[in-house]
Amino acid sequence: MSDVVLRDMRPGELDAVVELLATASAWDIRHRLRVRLTATEPDALSYVVVAARDGDIVGAGKITNEPAFPGTASVAVAAVLPGVGDRLMDRIVARLTEIRGATRATMALRDDVAEGRRLAERYGFTLANHDIGLRLALPGPESALATSAQAAAAEARVLVRVAEPASEEATIMAAVARGLVGLLVPFGADQSLDPAATRALIPPNAVILLAFTPLAVCGVMVVAPQTGSDEWHIEFTGVDPDFRGRGVATALKTEAHLEAFRAGARAITTVNDEANTAIVRLNRKLGMTPAPGYWGMVRPLQDEASD
Repeated sequence: MSDVVLRDMRPGELDAVVELLATASAWDIRHRLRVRLTATEPDALSYVVVAARDGDIVGAGKITNEPAFPGTASVAVAAVLPGVGDRLMDRIVARLTEIRGATRATMALRDDVAEGRRLAERYGFTLANHDIGLRLALPGPESALATSAQAAAAEARVLVRVAEPASEEATIMAAVARGLVGLLVPFGADQSLDPAATRALIPPNAVILLAFTPLAVCGVMVVAPQTGSDEWHIEFTGVDPDFRGRGVATALKTEAHLEAFRAGARAITTVNDEANTAIVRLNRKLGMTPAPGYWGMVRPLQDEASD
């Protein structure tokens, strides 16, 4: 592969890099890739290396940070030619030694591409968590989905409706914060999470659902269309700890199925930590079947940062 050259990303190549790196993910992360690859805030990590041959980009690697996960350097590598991934990882790992302020590097790798995990392990990444992927076909009809959503809401004694992000942001984020309590965090128990920064993780085209009792907001769901697909993806489901075990998650999920179908979706996907047996069991009960998930891989950076 001597004809493949590694270099910095050039102006005008962002779209190609985003599309290539998106192939390494089990769901559509293009919105965050664009934001973080072009981040300019003082504490931003934004390093991109591309592999080019004859003017075409045949691989890309990146190191970014995500404010919702403080102390973490997020790594991704994707390549379309054999051997290019290792060359990109050589460059990425070398750059990781120069990073200050991060204690760990992470990679979220599709679990249906075995070589991705093997590549990460060759460079010192180890498995921290496994999120299994699940998919539900939505053939309709709309009336059947509406009946299921109405029945689930009645069983849980809640009202579920679409939120207005512009006017209800405080309510949404308070519900997200409550829904995060006690949930497993990606990349293991040592991973920090800043709930106040999770707003940026919500795709701009997402539909946000809120579940209400007569006295309180008790749950929230974020579901978003996937670029170039008739599938939607459940980004987050959170239920207030005081209301768990009452069917609120079922009410949110069945309403999400209905809203996605009305918007043109013909399938809906999600990923769940395999250790979260309650939500995995619920999703399977609702008819979801296996789909690509991801391996959460971690490499400590404490030694490099303290040199």
